[in-house]
Amino acid sequence: MRILFLDDMKIRHDIFVENATGHQVAHVYDAGTAIDAMSRERFDMVYLDHDLAEGQEDGRYVAAWMASNKHLFSESLVTLHTLNHPAALSMLGALRKAGIASMPCPFAWKVTPDEIVRDVFKRS
Repeated sequence: MRILFLDDMKIRHDIFVENATGHQVAHVYDAGTAIDAMSRERFDMVYLDHDLAEGQEDGRYVAAWMASNKHLFSESLVTLHTLNHPAALSMLGALRKAGIASMPCPFAWKVTPDEIVRDVFKRS
């Protein structure tokens, strides 16, 4: 799978990459770089954090951009791995309203992408 992983903490990227063996991962650390990458490439999965480095746009900004460009994400699954529950609900609402498959999953960087996909299909 092609995966975009947005988080400003390097340690989460390091943990995630250990669990994403066999997948192509685009590591991004800020909202602008994430949007730029998603403008150029299609991803099967997108992992979003909310709380990014101070002074930067946050995950709600990215989710709003995704919702306004929903045609780019018709085949994507978005995982919200933020620990900020109110922000996760806001992001989830924007994405789902746009028809983008999305789910909250705190600590998602600690499980494999395959486990998340299996869990989604198990719920369907």
